[in-house]
Order: sequence, then C-alpha cells, then structure tokens
Amino acid sequence: MRTSRAKIDVYAGRLSMAFGQHVIHFNLFDAMKHPHEEHSVFALDLIDDLIDDECADQFIVDFPSIAGFNDTYTCQSCTNV
Repeated sequence: MRTSRAKIDVYAGRLSMAFGQHVIHFNLFDAMKHPHEEHSVFALDLIDDLIDDECADQFIVDFPSIAGFNDTYTCQSCTNV
C-alpha cells in the first residue's frame, strides 16, 4: 500500500487506492455479502515447494560428491562411556 495512495474510509467501509491516474474502490460491506464459493481459489502457495524441489534436484546434479556427504561425527571416547 505504500507504493500507492491509499485512503481507508472506515465509516463507509471502503478502501480506495490510486495507481497513477487509475483509482480502485473496494467496498468491504459488498465483499462480505457474497459467500465464499467452494470452487474459488484465493491463493495457491506452490512456488516455495516447487523451488525447494527444483533446487534439491539441481544440487544433486551440480554437486554429486557433496550431495551424499554424511556430516555426522561419532566420538569414540563418548561412545565408550
């Protein structure tokens, strides 16, 4: 909202945002009148999962000798106690 000029009219329940010469009015009361529909999707957060999967696969391809590296260390003195 900082990149635009936002005006919030709490009494009227309206949010107005100006982007250059374009002004968008969002009426909160009208938005609340319409029930959510089961087939509506408001957000789909798959980007992080896809990036994690791709990065893991690419890491194995780029660094095969490091990918299977076991970084655990067992102290013999500690296991004999």
